[in-house]
Amino acid sequence: MKMEILVENDTLKAKGGQAKKAIALTGYEKGKFHRTVNESVKYDFTKTTDTDLVIRFGGTPFYFKRAEFVKPEAVQIDEFIGDFYSDELEVTYQFTKKGNQLFLSYKNNENIPLTPVQQDEFGNNQRTLYHFVRDDNHKIKSLLVSSEGTVQNIAFIKNKAAF
Repeated sequence: MKMEILVENDTLKAKGGQAKKAIALTGYEKGKFHRTVNESVKYDFTKTTDTDLVIRFGGTPFYFKRAEFVKPEAVQIDEFIGDFYSDELEVTYQFTKKGNQLFLSYKNNENIPLTPVQQDEFGNNQRTLYHFVRDDNHKIKSLLVSSEGTVQNIAFIKNKAAF
């Protein structure tokens, strides 16, 4: 999930990845804000080792880290192609390339387009992050999947035949 924080006309605003328009925020404590039109949605900018921002949409927290986005044309898509298996989910994710874009397929879900986000990370524009992990030789060896701000780092191992 992508969240852009910006200042527009001297007003702090937040804009989600799927949003068309930024929403004004109002401060209520040091480093803490809420939506001007909905005080139950709170933004906490208290920095920790794991997060830069926590947003509570009236309940479950969503955790964010500051992102350094990569240029899609600079990503070597071929490095990410292959099959990855999760013991926890008992599922294989297959990553393929069409044109210069990475696609994900798994049971009952075919050809989901992925977009580069940060170094070795892709998103599906549905609040899921696919973080590829490299070995000491800089080859992709595994995958960590996080989703919805609550599911974190589900491990997938690259099919050894693909090494």
